[in-house]
Amino acid sequence: MAGNKHINLYGYTPSKPLAIVAGVLFAITFFAHLGFMIKRRSWYWIAFTIGCAMESIGYFVRYASSSNPESVATYAIQSLMVILAPSLMAASHYMVFGRMMRQVGEQYSLVRASRVTKIFVALDVVSFLIQGGGGGIQASGNSSSANTGKYVLIVGFALQLVSFAIFGIFTVIYRFRARKDGVPTGPWTKCLAALYTGIVLILIRSVYRMVEFSSSTGYNTGYLLTHEALYYVLEALPIFAVTVFYLLCHPARYLNLSSNPNVTAHYNDNSNNSPNSDLALQTSEYKYGGQSATGYQPRDWDPQGTLLLRPTLSQPRADGCPPWQQQQEAIATHGQPNASSQPSCTYGVLFDKTANTLEALNGTLRAAKRQKKVAFDAELLMMPKDKDVVVVWIGE
Repeated sequence: MAGNKHINLYGYTPSKPLAIVAGVLFAITFFAHLGFMIKRRSWYWIAFTIGCAMESIGYFVRYASSSNPESVATYAIQSLMVILAPSLMAASHYMVFGRMMRQVGEQYSLVRASRVTKIFVALDVVSFLIQGGGGGIQASGNSSSANTGKYVLIVGFALQLVSFAIFGIFTVIYRFRARKDGVPTGPWTKCLAALYTGIVLILIRSVYRMVEFSSSTGYNTGYLLTHEALYYVLEALPIFAVTVFYLLCHPARYLNLSSNPNVTAHYNDNSNNSPNSDLALQTSEYKYGGQSATGYQPRDWDPQGTLLLRPTLSQPRADGCPPWQQQQEAIATHGQPNASSQPSCTYGVLFDKTANTLEALNGTLRAAKRQKKVAFDAELLMMPKDKDVVVVWIGE
């Protein structure tokens, strides 16, 4: 420590005006996102909002550090805040995509929604911890540890870069498969377009940080590490652009991803009992893909691509017939008894024959399977892959 007392940890004297402007701008976006999150009850956005706060704190501390660039404490704090904030912002992208999948349809994803969120959030947490550890070592004030911290940081940035890029590919594949299946463009595609923009901006920053540390050999060496203008253009600017962009194109503006217990939706039913007016669907405990939903799932899309919502398992048909009995009737009507005299029908036939009468077929069958009313040999029924899977009614 003593030998490094007079080392300028930045390689330059940080600009006070730039630091204070960045701190103020990020503070403004933090309060704006906080207000929007509370108003829309979009709690899935809390990680992104915390990331805005961390950016603001980082640049305010950087302002203080500019008066004493040899201070290990202030250098370490500002470095960790700015390094770690984008990882939190990335986590909100994963959560938004998982919720969007449950509204539009999980069948278009390579991996079901709950696993997509868990996998990428887990990778993000690991990246966060690696970057935090590497940043702590790199900013320890011990020049002999600088290279060690640098390599740990590079691993953390590389993991974040690869996982976020793979996530971007997932979203592209999802959109392609949904559009190929006939889902029209609309709010959900606008939400994906917003996510694409956020992904690209965060990836630009991640590439810069990885190259920056790869090209350095200590605290104040390397072209990228010793030029503050590049730091603000390739670190601060892309992340600030992300925060502003999502104020204008917040996912909640396109899809109902909130936890609001009352959802107004069009009840679209081809039966004679279908009401013509909007219907407020009350929340019910509905398990879909292992996750709790808010009592509705998308049934159809209008010509503008707006999601039309449908009642869930807990809501009986207009004639009072409960969902489990609807399933039993459909399997018996469109299938035939098996060797044990139990009604059975292939998923492909059920899918084709019940499009207008039995809603959310995949979700309702999985829920019925957990209730031991039906049996089938598949974890997630998807067309056309599982069209030959036999669904057997075993309930009372």
